[in-house]
Amino acid sequence: NQFIGKGYYGKQNKGYGWILTKNEDEQFDEVFFESKIAKAFALRQEYFSNEATSAFRLLNGEGDGLGGLTIDYFDGYLMVTLYSKGIYSFSEAILEALEKVITNQKIKYSGLYQKKRFDDKGTYVEDNDFVSGIQAPEPLIIKENNMNYAIYLNDGPMVGIFLDQREVRKTLRDQYAKGKTVLNTFSYTGAFSVACALGGSVKTTSVDLANRSRAKTKEQ
Repeated sequence: NQFIGKGYYGKQNKGYGWILTKNEDEQFDEVFFESKIAKAFALRQEYFSNEATSAFRLLNGEGDGLGGLTIDYFDGYLMVTLYSKGIYSFSEAILEALEKVITNQKIKYSGLYQKKRFDDKGTYVEDNDFVSGIQAPEPLIIKENNMNYAIYLNDGPMVGIFLDQREVRKTLRDQYAKGKTVLNTFSYTGAFSVACALGGSVKTTSVDLANRSRAKTKEQ
């Protein structure tokens, strides 16, 4: 009979939901989400002035106290990703809170997208991910540590690059790739292969089960 925490229920591939607060009186409303988003964005302000990189994560799920939610920045476009119906039930409050943080922190952006990374029947929720503003060009060319990548913000559950691998790609290019023959398995769109090629690899071979990966890798 002792209070432990307060969260939301929403079956997903990582479990059945997330604890969001240990404060019994805290409510999951616009004020709550605004506070979490503002704190996360403030920690990443320096990235906006990084001329070598134009795509990065602004809010990283449970690491920023909002399990099941990420917010990414792609060269002037914002992407909100929701990983369960549980967090999706708060989407209106989240978007309103995001709008206030963007205004208060004077973040310039052209358009907003929202992805639903949960399902009812074992498949991704197919939907138009564009929410507001101006739609991004296809492809949108983003820069990461002075490497260019082609991404698509409104093309299925993923955009074409995993931002959490930024430092891995940089390290491959700067420390390991020169003179090497590289096999990139589970290659997706070949982002690691691009980094290795730019780092001086003799040859890169990209392998992935998905048929569309070949065309995506050639584009990169």
